Amino acid sequence: MKYKAIKKQEDRYYINEYQFFYVDKEEMKARMSEIQFPAIVMDTEFFNRSHESYDYDEKAFPRLYDEEQKDLVYVLQYSFAKNFKEIHNRQNSKAIKSMTIKRSFKDSEYSFEAQYDSTVKSFINMCINKNIKTLVFAGKENDARILKSWINKNKALLNNKRSDLFVINHKTKEYDVNAFDIYNVLSQNMSFSNFDKQGSQFYEPKNLKPGKKGENTLALPSLKKFFDYMQTIYPNNQFEEEEDIYNLCVSALRFFSYKESNFKDYLKWNKDVKRAKTHCYNDVLKLLYLIDFLYVFMFYDDSENKYIKK
Repeated sequence: MKYKAIKKQEDRYYINEYQFFYVDKEEMKARMSEIQFPAIVMDTEFFNRSHESYDYDEKAFPRLYDEEQKDLVYVLQYSFAKNFKEIHNRQNSKAIKSMTIKRSFKDSEYSFEAQYDSTVKSFINMCINKNIKTLVFAGKENDARILKSWINKNKALLNNKRSDLFVINHKTKEYDVNAFDIYNVLSQNMSFSNFDKQGSQFYEPKNLKPGKKGENTLALPSLKKFFDYMQTIYPNNQFEEEEDIYNLCVSALRFFSYKESNFKDYLKWNKDVKRAKTHCYNDVLKLLYLIDFLYVFMFYDDSENKYIKK
């Protein structure tokens, strides 16, 4: 990333000649204070019925999911955080861990269900034992729903234990998950001019919500759009990926469910699963970079902000 690249003019922060953004620091700080620490910053990749391709054959690829478990996670990347300052000071690329379902070619002992159950219980126990209080996502709807189903299927893991992360709803007798979505901060507390670094339109304004501040500004509701916009600050191409994550999940469905496979298909699907793992890792790293970026603008005076040119 590139430091001391942003220039402040009045209440605008200029990335270059054309691109600038506004920050609502106080409201951003109020939203981000909802994150209780210690926290886990995380992302998952999963497959479900929507990943059944046009030539899907249930006899060749028996369904692993059902109405009770509609989304099956095969990659989980996560990073522990004691506080914002830790994220700010450390090398985040080395602070990410993973849990992954695995399969060898012609493995007679392979059981997706057994591995999945073990992964779910390991993650829940880890959260309980480390007293995790918040799970931080970039878009929490799907992931939070999956985590909620995990804990409610494994309520016994909380017997005689206290958790600030998994909180019982006394009306439904179900556990809720204390999850935080960084997109609420990104879309509500930052507004971006609609230009790319060459001065052309960055995005069709009809397809994005307007920013909360400034004329003709946009809200950026995703990690991809934020990092596409911030190419001056994050100029490397480490996040560029050849395959769409949807297609990788289609391969993952086949990889984990096939009854029989030739070695060529096995290698292709296995490679796609590894690519999905990289994609998931990159999304967690982006999320950590974004949290650090927001932290600096929330808590540092502009004269001490590492991104601002003095």
